[in-house]
Parts: sequence; structure tokens; C-alpha cells
Amino acid sequence: MAALAFAALLPFLLYLLLKPIHSFLWRPYRLHLHFQAQRLRGPPRRPPSGNASDIRALIAAAQSSPIPSFHHDIVSRVAPHYHAWSAVYGRIFVYWFGSRPRLAIGDPALARAVLMDSSGDFEKTGFNPVSRQLFGEGLVGLKGPKWVQHRRIVSPAFHMERVKCWVPTIAACTLKMLEKWVKNGGNSYEFEVDVHKDFHNFTADVISQVAFGSSYDDGKQIFQWQEELMLLVSVSIRSLYIPALRFVPTKKNRRRWSLSRKINESLENLIHARGGECENSQNLLGLMLSANKNEGEEQIGIKEIIDECKTFYFAGKETTANLLTWVILLLALHQDWQSKTREEVICVCGSENLPNAEDLSKLKLVSLVSSRLYIFP
Repeated sequence: MAALAFAALLPFLLYLLLKPIHSFLWRPYRLHLHFQAQRLRGPPRRPPSGNASDIRALIAAAQSSPIPSFHHDIVSRVAPHYHAWSAVYGRIFVYWFGSRPRLAIGDPALARAVLMDSSGDFEKTGFNPVSRQLFGEGLVGLKGPKWVQHRRIVSPAFHMERVKCWVPTIAACTLKMLEKWVKNGGNSYEFEVDVHKDFHNFTADVISQVAFGSSYDDGKQIFQWQEELMLLVSVSIRSLYIPALRFVPTKKNRRRWSLSRKINESLENLIHARGGECENSQNLLGLMLSANKNEGEEQIGIKEIIDECKTFYFAGKETTANLLTWVILLLALHQDWQSKTREEVICVCGSENLPNAEDLSKLKLVSLVSSRLYIFP
């Protein structure tokens, strides 16, 4: 009986033994030979983590001290691994996350070819499962028919005519933030403002109102939880992904589980609380709630709505707040452009009026400043 049991278990044991060898050694070796034949180089892979530890070390070194003086060569600060490896291996190189290769492209023509390709040959990079605690199964992480379905439901919320209707709300939120700055400054001619923090609160308020028909105060706790969760997820993403490890009740895992559960419960409560008011509106939440009542392929569930809310809350708030902070920094450093853009706003809108939708197309210099791009060297 023991021999029969061992014989039955032997294929399974061999599978458990050979699968890691195939995944972490043989398959990466074959891929390495494939890239080598195409003369694509990169930093040496260090099994089992690939170059994950190198990336963490380079980022830690880059962020270990403040920038001594401002300059526009920011790649060495924000993406030190790209900066270091492109200098050694060229603008196209290969690096590794565990057993998975990543092809870095720094050539604008090739990047355009990839981004504009419609053949479906270039798929989205798969997310580390831990990152789904941030995005869930939202649009940013979906592929194929599911992505098409969600995009079809969500995209009407961002049609230009609808976006123009947001301008008064955005202007009112901006005015509230500026009035807070004036109040905090008192009668002082000079005073300090943490613009990065205030821009995060500002974008959160705008998103809450235009997308969900609520206010920043309604979702304040959700934003705070998401910011903490983002930091924990970022640490995990930069580490070697071991599938079973995310189920181990470590201190960080338990905190991530707790935050994810609180965010989901709070969003569900917010949806139920605001659902009646939003259902007949054309904001993001209203469109998704209408789709929830559809039948067949156009129907999405409450969990899918929660995941889209998480995606929009996180992705919209972080990117916009960071952009605004950087724009303000550049305008402070280049006061000639600050004067030009201020004069343009006063010329178009007047010194007392808030901008409206019709004014936006006339603000040419403001558009140039806010859409400034940095090209990877």
C-alpha cells in the first residue's frame, strides 16, 4: 500500500520539483539566449529575484538625500535604474523581475510604434496580484472583452461636452483652496504652503464631486486609507513576488488586508448612500449604476463598480496632484513664464471672474505650461 501511494504521489512530487527549475532557471535562460541573439543587453539577472534588489538599491540611493540644486535632469532621481542602465546598455535594454524579462524602450519612434499598435500583439504587463488591492478589477488592469465592456460604459462620462460642465465645480474647488491659503497667511507678506498636500486634497475634492456627486469630506477616510495602502503595495511590488507569501499573515499583509477591506466597505456604503441621487445623473457613478441595472453583456456588478471607483480615486488623484505640484514648482523657478501666464489669464477671464469652459481654448500659454513633457534621454 505504501509503495502504491508513493507511486501515485511521485508524478506530483516531480512536478513540484521541476516546475520551479523550469520557471526560474530553464525558461529565463532560454529567453536570455533569445535576447542575446538579437543583441539586446542588460544588467545581469540574479536568480531568483532578477534585478528587483538592484532597482530597490538604486531608488534608495537616489532618494537618500535632497536634490542639492534644481535641474531638469530628473530621470536619475525618479527612475535611477533606467538612468544607470541606459547609460551602460543603450536606450533599449532588458532587465528582469524574478523570472520575467522587461524590455525598456527609450527610443521615441519605437515607443510610438508600440503605443499606437492596434494589432493586439503588445499586451498590458500583468499586475502583481498584490497591486489589485489598489485597483481591483478596474479598467486600468483589464484586458480583452472585459476591458472593452468597461470602457464602453465609462467613456461617456469623459466626453468633452460633459467635461466642460465640470469647469464651474473645478473653479469653485480652486477658489476654496486659494481662500484657505489667504486665511492661513493672515496679514503676512510671505508665508509657506505645502502645495503638494493641498493639491492632493484639492484633486480629491474635485474627483468626489464631478465623478461621484459627493464631497471630499465624504471620501476623506477612503483617500487616507488608499495613500497608506499605496505605500505598502509599492514596497511589495519592488520585491520578488512569491505567490503564497501574500497569504501569510505577516504584519504588512494583515495591514493591507485590513485597509483593502475598509476601502471596499466604505465605497459600498458611499455607493448605496449616493446611488439614488446619482442614478439619473451623467457622472461616472451614475453611468455605472445604470449599467448595473442592464441585462446581458452590458451589466456590471457592484463589485466591479467598487473596483472602478478605486481605480479612479487612486489614479486620478495621484497623477493630477503630482502634475500640479510640478507645474507650480516650474512656474516659481521661471517667473517670466509665471508673469506671462498670469497676464494671459487676466486678459481672457478678467481680474475678478472665474474661468468658464469657453475660456479654456483661449488660454494658449497655460496649455503649454500644463502639458510640458520631459523626454527620456
